[in-house]
Amino acid sequence: MKKKKHVLLVGAGYWGSKILDKLIKLNQRIIVFDKNIKTLENLNQKLKSKSIFTTNKFNNIKKL
Repeated sequence: MKKKKHVLLVGAGYWGSKILDKLIKLNQRIIVFDKNIKTLENLNQKLKSKSIFTTNKFNNIKKL
């Protein structure tokens, strides 16, 4: 079974959000890791995309 490749973005603050916008324009599958749950909730509401996975737990990244 071939695994899907993702880009991991650590931190979705000021600069992270700018990088995230560029990755979205490049049609990348993205994992966003941030400790701040509010930031992740805001991203989920703003983006609502199936190609973006957000998490605040490192163990969730290993499962992808």
